[in-house]
Amino acid sequence: MLEDGSKNWPTSREDTRNTHTRSETNDNAKAVADDLTKKLTPEEKP
Repeated sequence: MLEDGSKNWPTSREDTRNTHTRSETNDNAKAVADDLTKKLTPEEKP
């Protein structure tokens, strides 16, 4: 369980004053998946 009591994957925080920081559905999950598949060396991958 997360700090806020949620059991869901953490989401990004949107800054409503800036149109360049809009949240997208599953954006954090996509970033983690990208890191795991493209940015880790073979030794770092599980």
